[in-house]
Amino acid sequence: MIRGAIIGLSLLVGFSPVFPVEPSIPDDPSVLLGLTPIGLVERYGAPERVYAVRGMEPWQDDVVFRYSGVFFYLCEDRVWQIGFSEGAAGLIAGIRLGESLETVCAKFGLPAESGDGVSEWRWPSSSYPVVLRVVSRAETVREVYFFRADF
Repeated sequence: MIRGAIIGLSLLVGFSPVFPVEPSIPDDPSVLLGLTPIGLVERYGAPERVYAVRGMEPWQDDVVFRYSGVFFYLCEDRVWQIGFSEGAAGLIAGIRLGESLETVCAKFGLPAESGDGVSEWRWPSSSYPVVLRVVSRAETVREVYFFRADF
């Protein structure tokens, strides 16, 4: 009986719950494209949520690892897109959620594509084409995405 209590107490004392932590994102988030699920977990721990996103075509289905306001979209076994929305803290490649689209354009120039609240810039990448997408409502940045344009 005493041995059981000691074992139970040692398990309780040794138990340390893990709470989701805002991931530390590099200045250039595109360097995270291509990470594997194991790479994500090694870098950021277990996601607070994992779910599927259905695309227009069956081959476009993704698995999403969510860490606060940061979303990693995986196709097969690689991150192909990273999204930032409400809950993401700090700057995202120099962009702050809630700032004006005009401020973003002042930093990066005119977008290569724009319309219906979506603006896109070509992002410099050494291995494959990357796009920076900014989603705005009422000319205010609400979401930011980095994705492989060849995926």
